[in-house]
Amino acid sequence: MKLAHVINLAFGALCDAVMLPFRGMNPWAGLTVFSLVITVLALLAFKFFSSPTAIARARGRVIARVLELRLYRDNLFGIFATLGRVFLGTLVYLKEYLLPIGVLILPVVLILVQMSCWFDHRPLREGETTLFTVTLRADVRVMDVPMTITSSPNVVVESEPLRIPSENKIIWRFRAAARPWGTIAARTPDETVGMQVAVGPQFHKIAARRVAGGFFDILLNPADRPIHEGSVLSEMEISYPPREIGMNWLVACFILTLIFAWLLKPLFRVEL
Repeated sequence: MKLAHVINLAFGALCDAVMLPFRGMNPWAGLTVFSLVITVLALLAFKFFSSPTAIARARGRVIARVLELRLYRDNLFGIFATLGRVFLGTLVYLKEYLLPIGVLILPVVLILVQMSCWFDHRPLREGETTLFTVTLRADVRVMDVPMTITSSPNVVVESEPLRIPSENKIIWRFRAAARPWGTIAARTPDETVGMQVAVGPQFHKIAARRVAGGFFDILLNPADRPIHEGSVLSEMEISYPPREIGMNWLVACFILTLIFAWLLKPLFRVEL
């Protein structure tokens, strides 16, 4: 089993456990909980890997340097000298963040990748059509591979395959006839490789891509298992519509995290 897939399984299990009570609810509920989890991790990283005294001292020096600008408002040389001290003080202030951010960055990135499976796309609605795209390996010519498509009864394939030699892709159009879940699969004489199709109004984790790529490609597509080695396929994709929650979910997560950090930092006794 590939290392990236093992990491995906571990973080996927943790994130799915957090999201379990919120399946079928408004996406904002799950997004708020995810943001709270990220905030707690950040505060713990700052609690154990930073010095509140050093952060407060560095921040105080930056503020003092900024206030000095008022003293030299009529002295151009003094203004530039103070700006230099502000810049150096800011670097010292930011240096205090390097260790906790270094500890924090990997788990937060892995959590955000898992979150993308919940918030990037929404399930198809009944009767909605979209595309199923299969990409072949670079050393396989798309016109030479006999490929058909199979699907569950609630997934109706509506087109013949469109082969694009320049991109080594084959595309079908299909319709989600009924909810909740269906399957669609590409079949060659040697293998059948498929994906689940999410249908309905509920809030679900969605696998929009299934890949057979390297470490990072698998790590960034954690919702489905990798395509097995030796397959003629390098990637499969269902073109789900984007999920709309009023703003980009990453921006919303960032704003919620800042709010939670401001509210909870006294509880964790940290300086930011």
